[in-house]
Amino acid sequence: MNPTAGSFNITPRMQRHFVTFAVQMPSKDVIRSMFAQIIEGHLRSFDPDVSKYASRIAEASIELHGLVANNFLPSAVKFHYQWNLRELSNITQGICRTLAEFYTNPLTMCRLWIHEVERVFSDRMVHQSDITKFDEMRVTVTKKYFEDQDMEVVETRPISYNAFMQFDSNEVGAYTPCATYEKLNKILVEKLGEHNESNPVMDLVLFNQAMDHVTRITRIFDLPRGNAMLVGVGGSGKQSLAKLATFICQYEVFQISVTSSYGITEFKTDLLALYVKAGVKGIPVTFLMTDGQIINERYPKS
Repeated sequence: MNPTAGSFNITPRMQRHFVTFAVQMPSKDVIRSMFAQIIEGHLRSFDPDVSKYASRIAEASIELHGLVANNFLPSAVKFHYQWNLRELSNITQGICRTLAEFYTNPLTMCRLWIHEVERVFSDRMVHQSDITKFDEMRVTVTKKYFEDQDMEVVETRPISYNAFMQFDSNEVGAYTPCATYEKLNKILVEKLGEHNESNPVMDLVLFNQAMDHVTRITRIFDLPRGNAMLVGVGGSGKQSLAKLATFICQYEVFQISVTSSYGITEFKTDLLALYVKAGVKGIPVTFLMTDGQIINERYPKS
C-alpha cells in the first residue's frame, strides 16, 4: 500500500479482517419517540400549561430538522452543512436546561425553542440568503405548532437566553430570558469592568450584535464539551468577546505562545499542562487558539 510505488489492491485475506457499518437515520416515529419522551420527562414537574407543550416542541424540532436537512445540502463551500441527530440532541439539551420556577408560562418556553433552533441551525449558516431562508422555514413551523400563542409577542426581539443574569436557590446560574438589550448591556458592562480590574484591559464597545455573540459563546461554554469556531475578519473582536465570555463563566483562558522555535514538542508540552489543569486539578478552562497559531498542520491532529 505504498503511495509512491507498488499496488493499491488489498488482498481478500487482508480485507476479511475489516467490516463497514452504515447506520441509517432512524424513522420519524423512532425519533419522535426518543426526544418527545426526554422533553416530556423533563417538563413533567412544570406547570400543566407549560408541560402540555412538550410533544409540540418535539414535533416542531423534528419537522424543522427535516426541512433544514432537505434544503441546506453540503457542498465544497458549505461542507459543514451536515445535519443529523446531534442537532436534535442539542435543541433538546437546551430545552432541558429550564427550571420550573422560571418557566411558568408557555410563551417563555416557545421563545426558548426559537432561541435554541436558531443557535443550532442558523448560527452555522454562512450566507445571509441561507439565514433568511431558514428564518422563513422557522416562522412557518412556529405558526404551525404554536398557533395558540400571540405570534407578534412570540417573535418580539431580542430572543436572548443566558445563565448569568438570574440564579436558582443554590446560587447556580439559571438559563433564563433577557427581555431587553438595555438589561443585557448593564450586566455585560459590569462584567467587563470586573474583568478589566484583574486582567489586561479590554476597551470593548458592547453594541447589540457584540452582546448577542457574548451570550452565544457563554451558552457554548455552559454545555458539556462545548466548543466553537468563531469566524470573522481579523480584528473584529472574536478573541476579546471569547475572553469576556470566559470570565463571565468563571473559566480560565489558556493560550499557547508561538515563537520561532515553537514546534510539535512544545505544543504537546503545553497540551499536557492544559490536561493537568483541566483533568487532574478540575479547573474549568477555555482553550483559545487562533488560526495564526496553527503554524503546523499537525497541531489539530496532535
